[in-house]
Amino acid sequence: MKQLRFLKDVYLRVPLQGKIFYLLATVGVLFSVFNGFFNLFIGLPIITVIISFITGGGCLAALIYSYRQKNYKGPAYAAFHVLILFILPFLWITNSGSKGPTGFFYIFVLILIGIIVDRPKIPFLLALMVVTLATLVYIEIKYPLWIVTYDSRMAQILDMAVSAFMVGIITLGILLRLMKEYNLRIKELNDMHSKLYELSITDELTGVFNRRFIMKELETHLDMQKKSTMSLIMLDIDNFKNINDTFGHQIGDEVIKGTSRILAGHVRHTDYVGRIGGEEFLVLLKDASLEDALSRAESMRLALENLTWSLSPLKVTISGGVYQCNPMETMDEILEKVDKHLYHAKSNGKNKIIADCPL
Repeated sequence: MKQLRFLKDVYLRVPLQGKIFYLLATVGVLFSVFNGFFNLFIGLPIITVIISFITGGGCLAALIYSYRQKNYKGPAYAAFHVLILFILPFLWITNSGSKGPTGFFYIFVLILIGIIVDRPKIPFLLALMVVTLATLVYIEIKYPLWIVTYDSRMAQILDMAVSAFMVGIITLGILLRLMKEYNLRIKELNDMHSKLYELSITDELTGVFNRRFIMKELETHLDMQKKSTMSLIMLDIDNFKNINDTFGHQIGDEVIKGTSRILAGHVRHTDYVGRIGGEEFLVLLKDASLEDALSRAESMRLALENLTWSLSPLKVTISGGVYQCNPMETMDEILEKVDKHLYHAKSNGKNKIIADCPL
């Protein structure tokens, strides 16, 4: 069981090319053994049977070596050399040459080279294939008696059919695996993109939107604002410096996070809550009149005032300014006015929400 878990761990850690190599090496062992017995059954020359078993042994050796070395590239590259220089030529000569199934194996090996081998090494292997194949064709034309032919037409048909079927099934399996891996990679990239985007728009401490995002959203909605009504709430935690100095920064962070939860819990899914400063927040309310925004801001203030903290002596309040946006004003003008409402609330006793004051 430990060996199986080790093999599974190695398989999961390697890249796609390595997974394909391990799968093919495993399938190669099974296919070669099956093909050896099948060739023996249909009466092919004993040398063909022996070559099949040798191929299976080579696949097994490459598989074991790559697992032990935890590296598939070297064994894979060596395996292709053995295939091109020895296994495929012997199969060609002992299995009826161009009239046998070896051509299927050449095409299959060509596909595998494109999938598994590193790009700089591909041209050399392709050139090696061309040279060996051209040599085999020359031998078949010049010295036809060197080629071992089938004893019967039926044996040829069976061998060709089985070989074509097995190569087709394995190729289909590889393609399905490639598609699965491709879809998995696309999903991982999409998930990573979503996480990176979320991190880029989210305040790390509180989980609400950060200043950059909510300012961008405000600008976007102001540009789009025609018939709809939009209001802003700017809020600031009262006496936050004293909280930090008295209870420490850990409690200060707890206050900021708790305030963020209260604010986020009192808005709709179409609204936006953002932290725009150390203890300052901006709430963007779409399709909300001044009265709606004032009522919502007051609910936030009361909820925070009555909240119980980890330190019982601690009491936290917020002050806020509310302003209904005018589409004729710029974003800077709107922010300046809602900030003045907030300043008026802070200057007149704190723990209150102001929606109208001299501007």
